Amino acid sequence: MKNPILGLLSASLLLPTAASAALLSQEGFSGYTPGQLSATTSPTVAGYTGNWIGVDFGNVKPAVAAGSLSYGGANYAAGLGNKVTVPFNNTGGEITANNSGRVQRLFDSSLAVTDATAGTLYLSFLFQSGQETGATTYQTLGLYQGGFTDPARNFDIGLTNNNGQTGTQCNFGTDNAYTSTGVAADTNVHLLVVKFNLSATAASDSVTVWVDPVLGAGEPTGGTTVTGKDLTWDRLTFSDYDGNSCAWDEIRWGTDFNSVTVQNVLPAVPTFTSQPSGYTGNVQDTVTLTALAESNPTPTFQWEKSANGTTGWAQVSGATDATLVFSPAAFSDNGYYRLVADNGNPPAATSNVVQVSLVYPPPSIVTQPAPTAAQVGSNVTLSVAANGLGDLTYQWYKGVNPVGGVTTNNTLTLNNVQLGDSGDYSVKVTDHFAETESPPQTATVATSNTATVSVFAAWSGLVSQEPFDIAVGYVVGDLPGQTPSITGYTGAWTDIDFGDAEPAVSTGSLTYSNPSYLGSSGDKAAVATNITGGEITAANSGRVYRKLDAPLVVGDTTTGVRYLSLLYQSGQETGVTVYQMLELKNAAHTDFNRSFDIGLSNNGGMIGSEYDFSAEGTYSSTGIAADTNVHLLVVKFDLSADADSDNVTVWVDPTLGAGEPAGGTTISGKNLNWDRMALSDYDGNSAAWDEIRWGSSFDSVTVSSTPANTYASWIAGYPGVGSKTAFNDDADADGIKNGLENFFGTNPAVSNTGITQISKSGNTVTFQHPQNTTPGSDVSGAYVWSTDLATFNADGATAGGTTVSFGKSTVAGTTTVTATMTGTVPAKLFVALKATQTAP
Repeated sequence: MKNPILGLLSASLLLPTAASAALLSQEGFSGYTPGQLSATTSPTVAGYTGNWIGVDFGNVKPAVAAGSLSYGGANYAAGLGNKVTVPFNNTGGEITANNSGRVQRLFDSSLAVTDATAGTLYLSFLFQSGQETGATTYQTLGLYQGGFTDPARNFDIGLTNNNGQTGTQCNFGTDNAYTSTGVAADTNVHLLVVKFNLSATAASDSVTVWVDPVLGAGEPTGGTTVTGKDLTWDRLTFSDYDGNSCAWDEIRWGTDFNSVTVQNVLPAVPTFTSQPSGYTGNVQDTVTLTALAESNPTPTFQWEKSANGTTGWAQVSGATDATLVFSPAAFSDNGYYRLVADNGNPPAATSNVVQVSLVYPPPSIVTQPAPTAAQVGSNVTLSVAANGLGDLTYQWYKGVNPVGGVTTNNTLTLNNVQLGDSGDYSVKVTDHFAETESPPQTATVATSNTATVSVFAAWSGLVSQEPFDIAVGYVVGDLPGQTPSITGYTGAWTDIDFGDAEPAVSTGSLTYSNPSYLGSSGDKAAVATNITGGEITAANSGRVYRKLDAPLVVGDTTTGVRYLSLLYQSGQETGVTVYQMLELKNAAHTDFNRSFDIGLSNNGGMIGSEYDFSAEGTYSSTGIAADTNVHLLVVKFDLSADADSDNVTVWVDPTLGAGEPAGGTTISGKNLNWDRMALSDYDGNSAAWDEIRWGSSFDSVTVSSTPANTYASWIAGYPGVGSKTAFNDDADADGIKNGLENFFGTNPAVSNTGITQISKSGNTVTFQHPQNTTPGSDVSGAYVWSTDLATFNADGATAGGTTVSFGKSTVAGTTTVTATMTGTVPAKLFVALKATQTAP
């Protein structure tokens, strides 16, 4: 309640009369940094003190945005600068922390109103509502006293649904009693003008509000008025408590109507509303210095430069805009700068002095030299890619010692590398552009990261064997954390995924039935069955990896042929397997870094029911159906330093003992590189891996150096015969028994003709058949003859006056047999080849 006696005693607090009408304050939001009002230091503005601060619970507080609101009404004195906005953030129209905000700034004594304040005060501002959600809840400019809560609100104006308002018309409140102006809410920019008649007498203040009034003829009649109020305030607020966006601009306080609407708001002499900022950076950057001064008449601008920032100021030629740009900036642009604004009314205004400090930047290394593993005798190329302002030169180092001399070539080639060439290599890149300055400046230098070159002995035979053997340091249990010393591997096995069923070491090696196979030793890595319906969950999935040592790492420059073999078994408890693979990855363990994998997968169009593999994400099926047997998987990597030239061939259960077999499944035209191996199982099925071998040839990773040469070892190399493995079985139903196929050296699972090229001439009969140069040690063959198919006689035997003797010669795997008859030449002669097996 205002005290009437206090009012009489406070004549010194009366506002200026109309005779001294003036614009008291103009807030056009120039000189602000775009962003939340409460986030940065606020510029000095007449009538205000302190900074804008956030005062409520919302997280969408009003913020400065570029560009001033534009009002289309006639005679309005447009302002400059920016505006304050709240972005649209609709969450159904309700008031929540996501779509509400409020900020405040305190007045100084010139704009604060107390119980003793008397006189007339005018306020105007531009306002715009986004109206995205229809009816607006609360978007106002408010005047508060002593705090920011609703009880402290003395006056607010805009759009509200308080106190019976619907938020669909512009309204205002005094002492939280609200009155509508009758002007409907829309998305246009509106000019709101408020007249405060203030009295020191209690309940004697009145307020009149105009929305988009007629301008240019002084204070208009009409408006909406409320009387009998007690108004006090010490701060101004912006509030938005709805999903609609809104904006405020050009908040002006004055002592009459025209001062806040039509009178020129620019000063008579130039006044800087924003100051330039200095710049520290590099030669050839784009440097922008900008400032803003306002006045009426409009000022002209001239940038000046000084070497020391205090004396010797000289005009910058052609720099007559408020913004000065150096693009690209030169070393000679270093110095101190200021902007002079002059409109003919003395004095001219001078901005703050700022410094431009530019140095020659070091060259930028955009591609670092890559670590490389190379075989003795091969060539290694290290390269770096760098950008600079001028000509670049390169000096390579091994450790701290220069390698060769300075060159303009960004590559280092090491020919015919030997073990002693292993080490850490780096390169210093020098940019000589600074040396072209007058006077010359010091060239700039950048040093690359270190790239390790690892040279290893040429691959020969079996290079690495991983048997998961407890005898070499493994223990039964999860693989992660185990670090046995295995040639070709380094570091510990590491868990890299979310599952809790990662591969583990379990006792007993996988065994493969082919007697020619190199054999199993030790134990195995396996994932136990964990059926939860077959889906991939944390309970039935896992992956572990181990990094590879230099001889097994493959980079872009790796060349030659490498072989990998492994034993693999899937439990197939849920039928179709989702993902059970051995993987080769590069630099990381994500799917994106997978260079090669082999096993059972449903990736890349595979269905998980056939053995498949991938190279760089291209999958191919081998056509071999998944089952629960132990299988031998053999991979040939044909590696090239040329792009898109690596090839991969895969065999499942290949024929062993005769070198690299024909056939297999091949993917070509890839870029393979890897530095780690992983074992993965992402399904309820169990899986096991064993005997992971790397070597220089097919036989080195598959065949024993002293393989057994028996019928049993031979037939085991033909899994296509199924269960028909007996000596006298005919697996391919071609009339030639398995034992005879061994003697011939033909495939017992594929039909063939056996004896061919039969002919008779006089007393001789000749024929041919294929010949195994190394038939089973327990297999022998003998030629027999007959004249009646009832009784067969041995080679050289005589029967019925006829003697038949056999002679043979073998050339390139084909034997030609000659049967010579002496004595009585029979009308018919039958010859046969009989194979027998020696009992063990």
